[in-house]
Amino acid sequence: MKQSKKIGCLLLSAILISMLLAGCGKTTSNKTEKVFNYGTMAYGVAMGNAGLNPHDGYSGWSAVRYGVGETLFKFNSSMELEPWLAKDYKQIDEYTVQINLRDDVLFSNGNKMTGEAVKTCLDDLIAVHDRAPKDLQIKSITADGQSVTIVSEKKVPGLMNYLCDPYGTIIDMTAGVSKDKNVVGTGPYVAVNVTDTEINLEANKKYWNGMPKVDKVNVKSITDGDTLTMALQSGEIDAAQGLPYASLKLFESDNKYTISSTNTSRVYQAALNYNSKIIQDNAVRKAMAMCMDKEGFTSVLLQGNGTPAVGPFPDNFKLVEMM
Repeated sequence: MKQSKKIGCLLLSAILISMLLAGCGKTTSNKTEKVFNYGTMAYGVAMGNAGLNPHDGYSGWSAVRYGVGETLFKFNSSMELEPWLAKDYKQIDEYTVQINLRDDVLFSNGNKMTGEAVKTCLDDLIAVHDRAPKDLQIKSITADGQSVTIVSEKKVPGLMNYLCDPYGTIIDMTAGVSKDKNVVGTGPYVAVNVTDTEINLEANKKYWNGMPKVDKVNVKSITDGDTLTMALQSGEIDAAQGLPYASLKLFESDNKYTISSTNTSRVYQAALNYNSKIIQDNAVRKAMAMCMDKEGFTSVLLQGNGTPAVGPFPDNFKLVEMM
C-alpha cells in the first residue's frame, strides 16, 4: 500500500487577529467585545460531525476543536502524552490503572469535575459509542474522590492514548444532551447555539485555566470551497480551515494573511485486493509499489501540499512509549 501525506492548511487574517487581541471589535454599551469568526469545511452533517456530543459518532472532534470540552490526557506537538484534566496516572498492574484528576476543574455550569463525574461520563461513553468499547476494553470503573480506577477486560497498552481521542471528552452527564446536541464541558468556551451550519460560542467565565482572550467565537460551516475562499477575502471570516489547495496562491503573496500548515497522519492511499491471486505475489506488489509516483502525486495533484509517505506517521511525530 502506497501513501502520500496530506498537509492540513489553516489561514489566519493577521490584521484582524491583531485587532482582536488589541481589544478592537463590536462594542456593546461600555464593554468592548472581541468576536472571532471562523470558517471551516470540516464541520457539518456530511462529515458525521454535527453537534457537540462526544458520545455520538465523531462529534467529539467538534467539542475539542471549538473549545467546549477537554480530555483526561492529550498529545503535544511531538505526539508525547501529557495530562490535561488529569494530573497523572499510575499503572497498578497489567489490567488496572488509577487516574488522578485535577482538583480545580469546573464544568461550565459550575459543577465540579469529580471522580464520580468522570466515571459517569465514561460509563455512558462505553454504553453508547460505536468505537470506544472496542478500543478501551473497560471491564469496570470505580471512583474515589478525585481519582478513577479503570480495570480492563484484557491488556490494553494504549489505554491512555485512547483516552486522548476526542470521544473521551469529559462532559457533565447530569446536564444531559440538549435537543440540538449541545453538552456541558470543561473547556474555555460554552456553546450558546448549535445548528448544522453554525456554532456560536461564548467565553466560559468559570474556565479553570484562565479567562479566554476572545469573548465570542462563531464557527460557520461553509461547504463550498470557493465560497469559503471569498468569505476570507471579503473579511466575513477571520480565519479559515480546509481551503481548497487551488485557493492558497491567492493568499500566499498577501502579507495580511498568515498560512499555517503541517504534516498530519491523514493519508491518500491505494488499497490492494489480497484475494486476487496476482496480488498475492510479493513480486507483483513490489513492482506496483515501485511504479507509483508519490512525488508526482504530492507535487501535482496536491500542488505541493503534501509529503510522500514512508510510513503511517509523518516525520515530525515522535514515537509514544507504550506501557
